[in-house]
Amino acid sequence: ASLQSIAFPDVLLMGEFAYYEHNFLGLQKSVILPVQYGLSTTDPFRYASFMPTYLDRRIFGSDVTFRATPLIVYDQALKLLDTFEYGGEVEVSYPIIEGMYISWLNRLTRIQWKYSYDEAFGPMEFQLKSAPQIRYDWRDSPINPTRGGMAVGRVTYLNALNQDAARDNFWKFEVGLQYFLALRRTVVIGAHVKAGDSISPSGLTLPENERFRLGGANGIRGFTYGGIGQYDSDGSLRVKEVTEADGTVTVTPVVGGDIVLNGSLEVRFPLLRKSELWGAVFADWGALSDQWAD
Repeated sequence: ASLQSIAFPDVLLMGEFAYYEHNFLGLQKSVILPVQYGLSTTDPFRYASFMPTYLDRRIFGSDVTFRATPLIVYDQALKLLDTFEYGGEVEVSYPIIEGMYISWLNRLTRIQWKYSYDEAFGPMEFQLKSAPQIRYDWRDSPINPTRGGMAVGRVTYLNALNQDAARDNFWKFEVGLQYFLALRRTVVIGAHVKAGDSISPSGLTLPENERFRLGGANGIRGFTYGGIGQYDSDGSLRVKEVTEADGTVTVTPVVGGDIVLNGSLEVRFPLLRKSELWGAVFADWGALSDQWAD
């Protein structure tokens, strides 16, 4: 027998080292220096990131929280879309009333991406993103809520500049609602719904790294993150054909979308009350498209 005949599974191994300083220079500011690295049995370089963060929870003595994060990320492991990105982001947030927060994220990066079936990364492009958000959270627990709810609204402006100096502008709109109800302090009924839309004056679709995705714990459970594509009315998977320079035609599925609509309904119940072990029955639904008519 030969070792060449052995098929090793593609197992991902991740490691992280982080340094935390919660009183930086005696100023009661936080500094976090995390380094992550990932490899697999088929590739020694699948993931690497360095995202140092400076956090001031009371900037200038106010209730405003300020965060600054320069970043460099190489990711061929954790998402459907492989990316290489570097740049930075800053975010400020402010509590309006108890449970209600507003925040404003600004991000400037240079990024390139590819899908797993692509041979190489595409060209680099600059992206500027500005995203104000409002969130109202009145759940009794952020981890295992049994009553209350949460509402989120976000508007994102995106300016993309590709290698040909062609500039595109996009707007994304997202709203989400969660609600939980406890019956006799035993059975918990939870529901959530999310809708997202986008527009572009040029009529183009969103950049691949900004398209809405479905699949995974935050979308439709049982599918990998971003693993759900678009479908035609007859139930067939929507595909696109790309003609290469040599005349070769490549057919690939349409994944992600400029529009998303999804939600879920679940019933949770205790299996071992003293051990806090719960069971759940749930139904998730959703759809992606580039036009509301579809």
